[in-house]
Amino acid sequence: MKRIRLTATAVAASSLGSLGLAGIGASSAHAAVTPNTAFSGKGFDTCAAPSDAQMDDWYAHSPYRGVGVYIGGSSYLCKTGDSPSGGYTADWVQHQAATGWGMWAIYAGKQGPDLTAANADPQARGVEDGADAARQAQKLGFASGTTVFLDIEPYHEDATAHAVNTYMKAFADELTKGGYRLGVYGGSLNRATGHSVLGDLVADPSLSSLVAAVDIAGTTASQANFNATTNDQYVPSTMWGKHQRIHQYTQGASRQFGSTTLSVDDDVVDLAPTSHLKIDPSAQHSARWYGSDRVGTAVATSQQLWPNTTGNPADFYAPGDKRPQAKAAVLTRSDQYFDALGGSALAAHVGGPLLLTGTGALDPAAAKELARMLAPGATVYLLGGDKALAPGVEAAVHSLGFTTQRLAGADRFTTAVDIAGQMAKDMRDVNGNPAVQRVLLATAKDYPDALAAGTAAGATPDSVVVLTDGTNMPAATSAFLHQWAGGAAGANVYPVGGAANTAAKTLGAVVPGGNLKLNTLVGADRYGTAALVARQFFGSTGTPHVYGVATGVGWADALSGGAAMGSLDGPLLLTDPNALSGATSGFLHESAPTPARATPSCPPDPTKNPPTAAACSATPHAAPAATPPTAPSSPPSGAAALPRSQRGR
Repeated sequence: MKRIRLTATAVAASSLGSLGLAGIGASSAHAAVTPNTAFSGKGFDTCAAPSDAQMDDWYAHSPYRGVGVYIGGSSYLCKTGDSPSGGYTADWVQHQAATGWGMWAIYAGKQGPDLTAANADPQARGVEDGADAARQAQKLGFASGTTVFLDIEPYHEDATAHAVNTYMKAFADELTKGGYRLGVYGGSLNRATGHSVLGDLVADPSLSSLVAAVDIAGTTASQANFNATTNDQYVPSTMWGKHQRIHQYTQGASRQFGSTTLSVDDDVVDLAPTSHLKIDPSAQHSARWYGSDRVGTAVATSQQLWPNTTGNPADFYAPGDKRPQAKAAVLTRSDQYFDALGGSALAAHVGGPLLLTGTGALDPAAAKELARMLAPGATVYLLGGDKALAPGVEAAVHSLGFTTQRLAGADRFTTAVDIAGQMAKDMRDVNGNPAVQRVLLATAKDYPDALAAGTAAGATPDSVVVLTDGTNMPAATSAFLHQWAGGAAGANVYPVGGAANTAAKTLGAVVPGGNLKLNTLVGADRYGTAALVARQFFGSTGTPHVYGVATGVGWADALSGGAAMGSLDGPLLLTDPNALSGATSGFLHESAPTPARATPSCPPDPTKNPPTAAACSATPHAAPAATPPTAPSSPPSGAAALPRSQRGR
């Protein structure tokens, strides 16, 4: 967080949830409001407390709904004579709580240099600071049971690691006596190469068992659309995986919303089940999203995630609605999947839904949905050339008041590269230079691997998906990989499924061997591959609040559902439409939260208009008739294209 006091001598020694709108500008003279610390979503933290007016301005105009609150500590940099917590007073907390902000409490206590100084007593200092943190949290109005995040800045020496360990255990004991729980903020490293507070926590069960949640300091530069996850390669997904993580992914970013400019750190917060969905509480373990056809299912999925537009392109939220405003949309043809395989990732990346339409004219349902949830002037991305979406479709989108951008190549491979290139324009490394960190690779001869990969790419910062021609590597894809993954410090390339894995082995010098993650995402079948992608990019019990489950023998529902899951930072899992597949069931049994199912939709049935929900749930979307096709129970991952009624993974 860089809000910590480290003197010159210290540096030498260290060797360096559901939120409602209670009313903007609510007065602290009202009845006391307990701060909401069960929060999930986009947040920020900053050293000194912004004014109430600035916070009100940002609540009305920014993408943030959570704020880190410094409650004090001897190493806190921004304390004043009037406030040991830099303006984060009880009145300030009350005002923000009444407005609707979620919060998490941060305490900047003793650091490594303090704990290894001559005559230092880490045990005593931990007791002292733990008691003080409990007092300050109570003083500011945080309820008993709140997690207080202890800020521990980088250290490297064995002696310092031992002192910090002793300090944190004493701090945790005293904090717990005061009625609060310990959280820890800090960096993570491979423990084989050096110390870090989170790396040391992971390695010490006697300490990690005392920690209720972690705040991971992992800078990934400014993320387009504030998209980040709480995954970390050195913090196993089996630890602090049940809504027990924050990821501070950008530090010292200058942000302006409304008339207020602040220097902040960006955070993605997962301290409660998602508040971005409307879930029927009577069916809390699953929610079925579907329409009467594939176009209707895409619209129904969009309506779950994206509220009615306020009409103002600058707005991130509408008053009283916890769901963010859509900023763009992706439109693709409803009869073929070839141009659309990168569309899920793009939709999640730009912050909007993926919708389907016929090739010759804009479907009325899609047109109505665009007008409902997009502000005038928003961009609608059209996937494929004029044969995929005719000029009349584009003209109809223009007539609704939107701008268009067509992403099209000579074939499905170059179209995917164009989509990935559009996403890459927003991606930067920690120094602000253009950089793609991960490229997922999937076959375009079939759709399931690419659908799972597209969801992961949309949810994971600085990630894209491109395509192979079965086991062959197209020239356009090879060139893209060479551009972004061709150097030793380039992107990691993850082949998804057997066909892409085989194609990746032909890259030779195009991509250094160290950047190729071969054989890691190849399941026994399409369902197993999707589960492996979910584990790799979301963790078996990591980031996800929701899990999407769609048919593995039809592409349309999984395409729009994958875009939704990418926006929600959850994986897309696939299943046989008649019984939950073994690999999918196994993954879900490792995890707890709610599956949000993009269910198979059904084709028009002349005997049922509209089709019944039962018919829709039983009929795979790709079927040419109302009778479900017979699909293989375990189609191979990366297999060549199957007959139309059996395609999928």
